[in-house]
Amino acid sequence: MERKLTYWGLGVSAVILLLTLGVTYQGQQMIGHAEDPSARTCPHLMPLGPHSQVEIVRMSFTDHVESLLYLHQIPDASREEYRFAVVTLKITKPAGQSLSLAAADLTLHYYHGAESEVAPCEGLSWFKRDPGSNVPILMNPVPGPGFIKQTTSPDGAARTIVYIDAVFGFMEPDTRECWICLGQPAVTAPFTCPTPAWGNGNQESRIPKPPPGLQAPPA
Repeated sequence: MERKLTYWGLGVSAVILLLTLGVTYQGQQMIGHAEDPSARTCPHLMPLGPHSQVEIVRMSFTDHVESLLYLHQIPDASREEYRFAVVTLKITKPAGQSLSLAAADLTLHYYHGAESEVAPCEGLSWFKRDPGSNVPILMNPVPGPGFIKQTTSPDGAARTIVYIDAVFGFMEPDTRECWICLGQPAVTAPFTCPTPAWGNGNQESRIPKPPPGLQAPPA
């Protein structure tokens, strides 16, 4: 009798274990479905619309910028031609909305004299309350935006207006009209890479090489 009870107890334990594994497996499936890449939205996107605006409120020019890691300087040979532009942006948004801004999303479209140009953002400060306050700036060690990103603190997210300084390099002395531009997705649906995107034998070159001496015509 005791042996039967033991076998019965083991059977019940096995059933419970199988049920647990089944629930766990279903839960993993549900979690995986929730994290389906096709359901993701564009990350680090600055929202724009009737209640969210970004505008330039001030701009200063300097031949050097103190970043968090080191001093950035315009080369001596170019100081008569170029300066860094430190552009203070005013961001109006709904209270409680957190912001994440990537330097690669920011460009400055402008005229210098009769010529037009586009400058990439090379550095971002922390978000700040006062447009005139000095806060640390993070810059890429080489020209270009790199992977610099800044996110609002809980205090900044609670506010309806925050400011941030963006740095643009090699600006001419006859710089005039300027527009700040923010990258936005061209379409809502993402392009999804295979898994893995590269490696593990997936070495296919997607860039066709023209025969020697033959240059492909431009589109």
